[in-house]
Amino acid sequence: MNAPLAAVVLGLSPLLPANRAPHRPAPDWPGTALAALGTGLLVYPLIGADLGHLPLRGWTSVAGGLLVLAAFALHQRRTARTLLELSLFTRRGFPAALVTSTAFSEEEADMIITVRAAIYSSRPTN
Repeated sequence: MNAPLAAVVLGLSPLLPANRAPHRPAPDWPGTALAALGTGLLVYPLIGADLGHLPLRGWTSVAGGLLVLAAFALHQRRTARTLLELSLFTRRGFPAALVTSTAFSEEEADMIITVRAAIYSSRPTN
């Protein structure tokens, strides 16, 4: 199913209108560093963790990650070279599309895990 759909999308892609910026924006290196550090501090202690028994070190990392992500948000509001175009969130359709695509991706990942578990559990154990 994915291969024919990909072929159709690639075939139709030349028909899409070009939308290019008049000049290439410079990278936002401080924003990139803040986003990567904040996300890493937030997610790393949660990987495979039992939240009921997360050690103090893990909670400290989560709190630090949230603080760094708050600093990232402030940086994005104050800099001319943004990593994230904040004006997109003022349009009604963008946040809705973001939530919908995130929910779809999560459900797709859950379905893959469920199907694999069903396949492996039905195998004989010879």
